[in-house]
Amino acid sequence: MSDTTTEPTDWDLIWQQQADETFVRTVVARSAAQIESFLESDDQTEEETLALLGRRLSGPMDPATYDVVRDALRALLGEDGANVVHWYTVADGASTGILEQVAPARVAFFVRRIAAAHLPEFQAAYALWKEVPDDWRTIHRDVYFDFINQRHLVRHRIEKVSGDEIVVEGNANSVLDLARSFLVSTRLIGSRDAFGEPTIQAFLEEADVVLAMLRPEEEPSQDGDVDVGDLEVTGE
Repeated sequence: MSDTTTEPTDWDLIWQQQADETFVRTVVARSAAQIESFLESDDQTEEETLALLGRRLSGPMDPATYDVVRDALRALLGEDGANVVHWYTVADGASTGILEQVAPARVAFFVRRIAAAHLPEFQAAYALWKEVPDDWRTIHRDVYFDFINQRHLVRHRIEKVSGDEIVVEGNANSVLDLARSFLVSTRLIGSRDAFGEPTIQAFLEEADVVLAMLRPEEEPSQDGDVDVGDLEVTGE
């Protein structure tokens, strides 16, 4: 038996956040052409697709719902076409404006119609798809000062993928120690490759601000103290 290695596809590189904008534009343009071929095959394809997606996304959702939707899109639009819809609706595709710039107008309009008709359902189904139900989805925070007890308090309301909510509330020291505990968990992961680059950069930017706030300021030198590095030596 011989070992085989599957090379990542172009879309895999995009999902793994290993593609620059030029690469993304090329892949989206090529994939949009596949959708255009589908749309040109029948005058009723757009309406039929929207109706089919509506049926697939109706009713209670579970972790398998998004698989059913993806399978329907693959059957209609092909693998690349399905990836465009996925990228536009539940990834960051819509915010980039790339589809409107590189795709035929009819294709861009069709994908926007899917998003307009079913974006909340797409996102809800995707949130459940192959996810841990107890993972967090959204955090709402309130930071305020308790004048009676003279202390800062922070309340976090955390929405989970399952739809449940939990509340964690504590003073400043409690919140800082909780952050330290999460850092320990992050350190135990042990590999930078486990994280996406945008997530790393967002974390580092926030961490730099917090560290600058927490580190004590350098104390000024005492009167009469002279830093020999500042002395200018001249000859007589």
